[in-house]
Amino acid sequence: MSGALRYCDALAGVARSRPQQVALLDDLHEVTYADLWDTTEVVASSLLREVGLQPGQRVLLALSPGIPYCVVLLACLRVGVVPVPLNTRLTDVELAAFARPLSARALVADADFANILADGGLQRVVLGGASQARLRDRLEGLWTHDRSVELPMPREDAPALVIGTGGTTGTPKGAFLTHRALLLWTMSVLFNEIRAQRDLELYISPFFHISIITGWMSTLLTGARSRIYPRFDAGRILQGIREGGSYIMGAATVFTAIQDHPDMGRTDTADVRQITWGGMASSQAFTERLLAGFPRARLSNSYAATEFGPVTRVYHEDIVAGRRTGVGRALPGVSAVPVDEEGRALPPGEIGELAIRAPWQMSGYWGKSSESEQVWRDGYVRIGDLGWQEPDGWLVMAGRRKEMYVSGGENVFPSEVEDVLARHPAVGEVVVYAAADAYWGERIEAAVVLREPADAEEILAAARTDLAGYKVPKHLMFLPEIPLTGNRKPDRLAIARLAAAQEAAANQTPSTKAT
Repeated sequence: MSGALRYCDALAGVARSRPQQVALLDDLHEVTYADLWDTTEVVASSLLREVGLQPGQRVLLALSPGIPYCVVLLACLRVGVVPVPLNTRLTDVELAAFARPLSARALVADADFANILADGGLQRVVLGGASQARLRDRLEGLWTHDRSVELPMPREDAPALVIGTGGTTGTPKGAFLTHRALLLWTMSVLFNEIRAQRDLELYISPFFHISIITGWMSTLLTGARSRIYPRFDAGRILQGIREGGSYIMGAATVFTAIQDHPDMGRTDTADVRQITWGGMASSQAFTERLLAGFPRARLSNSYAATEFGPVTRVYHEDIVAGRRTGVGRALPGVSAVPVDEEGRALPPGEIGELAIRAPWQMSGYWGKSSESEQVWRDGYVRIGDLGWQEPDGWLVMAGRRKEMYVSGGENVFPSEVEDVLARHPAVGEVVVYAAADAYWGERIEAAVVLREPADAEEILAAARTDLAGYKVPKHLMFLPEIPLTGNRKPDRLAIARLAAAQEAAANQTPSTKAT
């Protein structure tokens, strides 16, 4: 299949051109590009010969982040087996509901997750032996000495990878993309972010998230190094920075935690040259703090989703020029347009549902045709995100359709309120949510993490200068930290439940009836 667009073909080319360059590092090992590719083909042979998998069959992955996880995932891609990274933070009931439509053939797990989905009727492969002295010891269970099996090459339009959606409002769905889309996705990342062969990426995101594509999978195609951490730990990331870490990508909450860590003050950040985040629009306070803490880094923000990946970009030049709200302009080849209920494009300034079309977007939800038809329409993907465009094409998010609150008959978008509250110097993090209210219908409230002492009325008084009265929260709930989803995004549902529990425990009803 000469000329086919496949991620693994591109990675094989990097391995040939930079065989002795270190590709991946974790807590136990490092591996060069040549050894990574050779190990990938050994494991791919085992998947076919020992496990008996065939191209197109799905295999669930429940592994701790590290080089073995990367190898198993790449081995699946190499021969057209479809890997499905599992969110191991979910309960077995939740995992079973997610996995059911996938009709997976096998599960590859390590010792930490050996008993996951025990009643799933899956062929099980548990990795790792008594020794972990060599990488092959950690891959025991998928290591073969017989490589006589011919490794098939998947079609570029065949399914390549399934990633679960966030699932904050229900059971996660498995969105899948083709080999062609996977390569185009990584190529777009490299085109729109300046990564270099000298880079050391500090990879800190979950493996069940699209960050694996935008992160270490894209980094590998540059011939650079990616350091895989088993879990997020701000102190260890700062140590990684002191050891030469130059590229970091993560949710905005990650960078807040890094800068709040006591070791930040003794860490020279001069080697950090690129910081990328997603999951929220930029705010003035957040970006100013990043600019101060990482003065040599180029900053960028994006709007992305599991269904279509990164599709907009706020570049460093935009941030330095003071344009720090919104999520930027559409990337080359992408259409991102607010539309009305009938799918008609809206003029600048009018809020509508975002219709996205990108060359690398996913193809649908596996085993869920009706849900796919609701989201993929006429080549565009519409997942309920709301926003508007300014006259020059700059995109500003207004929240999600399901997160648009109606208070006293007026529409309130949480992102707008959060942006205003975050301008107060005492506010470190803020998440707006709604509580059921007999008078207002939905009562606007906010969870706040303070960076310095302040009282609620002081913060709300400042907000009243920039917000209409019906948008001003009726109550502030002060928290030591914001609850996060498995993808490290603010969990509005968890926050609302926490507020309801606190209100019930205190047997209090907010007395404010007007603002």
